Amino acid sequence: MKYALEQESILGVDTHLDVHVVAVINQSGQLLGTQSVPTNTAGYFQLFQWASAFGALKRAGVEGTGTYGELVSAVSCATKELGSWR
Repeated sequence: MKYALEQESILGVDTHLDVHVVAVINQSGQLLGTQSVPTNTAGYFQLFQWASAFGALKRAGVEGTGTYGELVSAVSCATKELGSWR
């Protein structure tokens, strides 16, 4: 389901060694979707491309930014700076 890009969405990432489970909610806390992605660069870009279909990603919560979530956090910052979340 595609949502209007004007709607802000919030990303949450539950990090694990081989796979990350991601969820997107709206500003009201309504769950918009979930997906699992592999823990590699291609999976991280897939994650942000999928998540941005729900609206403008303005916030994200990533578990374990010092361990399993470290690379997904770095990719998040890089893609946001490059304007490529959409």
